[in-house]
Amino acid sequence: MAEDRAIKPKYFKRHLRTEGLKGIYEIVNICNVCGAEYISASYQSSLYCKECGEEIKREKAKERKRRQRARDKEKENWEGFI
Repeated sequence: MAEDRAIKPKYFKRHLRTEGLKGIYEIVNICNVCGAEYISASYQSSLYCKECGEEIKREKAKERKRRQRARDKEKENWEGFI
């Protein structure tokens, strides 16, 4: 059941300095694969650091093409029956 849940990004605020009554923070993300800290412009949607992100992107593309080729092959096999 844990595999059915969506992966959520991990991040925290790092205090940089205080200006008046307000503190200035930067959002630091934590990679879900290697655990490295990195800074991203879109902290709520980023799950992986740059290095891991490229590898995950390739793996997902391979899996997507594998499924597409299997569907095309199955569709091609059914064309002879219709």
